[in-house]
Amino acid sequence: MVFSRSYHPHLPDLFASDFDQMAILEYQLKRLHRWNIYDKDNIHHVTGLIQLLLIKSPNGTDNDKCLFPQLSYETKKHMHELLLNHFKQLRRFNNHEMELIQLMLSNHYNNDKDIYLFIIQTFNWFNVWLSKKVKYRNKDQYGSLSLIMIHGIIRMNNYDAHIRDKYLDVIYDTLDTIFRVYGDGEIFSSIIHGPIYMFLLVLKEYSFQDQRGRELKRRISNIVFNDLSKRLFSFDEWDSQIGCDFFKDYITIVFLDAHNDQYFIPPEQSNDYMDVEDWKKDNRTRVEERELLCKQIRSFSTDYHPIVLSILFEHFKKCLTQTSWKDKLIVLKLLNMFDYNNMDYKKGKECKWKTYFSFDFLKTVISETLKEDNVLVQCELVEFIRLFCYIPYYRWMVVDSIEFRDIIKEAFIYIIDQASSPHPRLIYFLIEACDPRAYGRLGRQIKEIFYTDPFWQECIVNLVLKSVQSNHKSLKALSTTIIALLDSFQKDKDILDHVIGFFNHTHQLGFKETNQLIQRILFSKQQQQYQPDQINRFVNVYLVGWIGNSASNLSIYLPLVMKRILGQPIDQDCIRSLLILYKQSHKSTNQYIQYLITPIIQLYTNTKIDNVNEKTNVAELLSLLFTRTVEYKGIHHQESTRLFQQILDTFTAPPTPSSLYPFNIIYHNIKRLCVITDIVQQIIVTRGNITTDQILQIIDLIVQTLQLIHSNDNNREHLSEIGQLIQILVSMDYQWNTIAMISSRVIDMVVDWINQNMELGHKSFHSTVELVVDFYDQINIIPPSITISPTTEKISYSEWIDRLILVETGYGHSYDVVTTKLIQLKIN
Repeated sequence: MVFSRSYHPHLPDLFASDFDQMAILEYQLKRLHRWNIYDKDNIHHVTGLIQLLLIKSPNGTDNDKCLFPQLSYETKKHMHELLLNHFKQLRRFNNHEMELIQLMLSNHYNNDKDIYLFIIQTFNWFNVWLSKKVKYRNKDQYGSLSLIMIHGIIRMNNYDAHIRDKYLDVIYDTLDTIFRVYGDGEIFSSIIHGPIYMFLLVLKEYSFQDQRGRELKRRISNIVFNDLSKRLFSFDEWDSQIGCDFFKDYITIVFLDAHNDQYFIPPEQSNDYMDVEDWKKDNRTRVEERELLCKQIRSFSTDYHPIVLSILFEHFKKCLTQTSWKDKLIVLKLLNMFDYNNMDYKKGKECKWKTYFSFDFLKTVISETLKEDNVLVQCELVEFIRLFCYIPYYRWMVVDSIEFRDIIKEAFIYIIDQASSPHPRLIYFLIEACDPRAYGRLGRQIKEIFYTDPFWQECIVNLVLKSVQSNHKSLKALSTTIIALLDSFQKDKDILDHVIGFFNHTHQLGFKETNQLIQRILFSKQQQQYQPDQINRFVNVYLVGWIGNSASNLSIYLPLVMKRILGQPIDQDCIRSLLILYKQSHKSTNQYIQYLITPIIQLYTNTKIDNVNEKTNVAELLSLLFTRTVEYKGIHHQESTRLFQQILDTFTAPPTPSSLYPFNIIYHNIKRLCVITDIVQQIIVTRGNITTDQILQIIDLIVQTLQLIHSNDNNREHLSEIGQLIQILVSMDYQWNTIAMISSRVIDMVVDWINQNMELGHKSFHSTVELVVDFYDQINIIPPSITISPTTEKISYSEWIDRLILVETGYGHSYDVVTTKLIQLKIN
């Protein structure tokens, strides 16, 4: 719309004198300020004013109605003051006032004075205006105004370089103000996509060569990269040419900054410097030190950022082929920031990550980094290999792919076969990577192929664990390094556990190599070189397992092992060690049984033990000790008799307060009954004796267990173990007093339970009926009648069986075996 007399006949002539022209503009400005901005009938005053000032139309042609070129500088200055005074009084801008501000910044000025007046002074106004806190000012518009300012900054690039450079400080100040506004997420919430694209344009248009500019460029780049990384599903900016150009430039900045960042390039240390705490940091802990960059790296997706990932990996390859070890270390540390364990991958579909983490890329990383004789680079390489094995496509490649395995071998062989002794830090990284307990993926695969692939035996184990006396200089150095690692950090539990765990993983290849570790820990000349708890753990968790399969090794180390076990309170580690020892047939262990019984029983009765598996282990060990005592002393020896009584007393002692769940208590009772069953069978086979009191103790435990089963009704499968024990007790010469005790204490109780629950459908009902039927079938005697409790009603045994048959057949074919047994019992 253009102002003219036909449109507003009361306006003066547009082509009057400069004074009259200024009067026209001032008249328009006053009307703009006075009239309601939301009055749709009055918006033409703003539109008209814009048309008066617009030098070029949107199509690029000159606006023949524009007054601006005809105005003097003083008039322009006065006009600009009027506009700014108007803006300063506003608390909210409407769209047309925003257009006025944008016009001042984007108009096509042809001299420096106009540029300074309408662009630079508007920037200054914006910086001052936004720095003042005005009550009730509408913050929602800060974002829109900031975008207009960014647009003005970009338009400044259209002028000669000397003009733009002249006002760089003001431009930088304005960018600082904009970033301060951008930091408030709420302000830009309504214009999500605009700022980032405008920032990208700023980065494209300005070179930022001076010091302040370079710092500002880093700030802008970080803001842009962080914002784009958060918006995974808004990837238009990433895929645009300007987005790709930005990312290429940003990665260059990251590498330049990394050269001065101690996280990426640690300060030089002496060859013997060993920061053990730094070694022990796992990858997750280490990358948290650069959490922002790590999150940005991990935000990339193969679905939404394929172009960016391609650019990134091309840059990685470029840096890997450079001669600087620092560039290669930076590449490895950035690669180790990826979250390999959670890469997007759906089973049955192609793993898109292997496009970037390809075999060829892995080969390039290994071949280029191994050219550097630098412990930091090689440690990060080992870490990269370990993490690489978590990529979905490669998770079992060490096992399944010879080609992949050979790539990994190449790296390990090169590192281990170096002429000089590898730094202990590098050895630690190697051990941790190969340890199946440590993070797992690579170590578990090595463990699976360990005994079928000579490489892992010869080039890893034998090279590292070779005897110190070896004439091979490289092997000797490696072995010495391992020992030095233990000597230097013997008080550090984590490192010691990793090293010992690695030996534990490899000891079956030959005891000679493992022996040097045992000698170092157990027979060190230095007093108190290792903490007692470390030595105890080493003996209980590892050494017992290593020597258990060899009589010669057992004879050497057994006295020392037993001395340490008996010289401390028995705990679960000791129990597990003793189980290993006494499951073997070595007679040399028998001499220690008498010293173990009391502390083991004390451990069993300890109320602090609330883990059913731990109690089960102790019960199993007591059974083994009884078996070995009978073999060692004979069934009639007082030690055998006393041990059986001790076990019975322990198993049938009144229950102590426990946090065990009912199911665990039942399982625990059943385990005790199984132990007793095994012992009773041994006594019968070896023609030993069981007293009446001992039988009563066993029956008490049976009754207690049956009551628990019936009260919980979820453990019917355990009734077969009870039935087996009853059959064994009955079979002991068919002593009638034993049969009578079982009948009155157990069977009568079970029959009462059957009668009370015949129609209730308990899960354990059928197994309970089978237990009674098997008992009567074994003794071949049935009672003449059955009392139906809780009443005094009596029915014949035959009638009672008929009732049971009727109930059983009602459940279909599932319990045909029980029904058949009932019918057979009735016939007999």
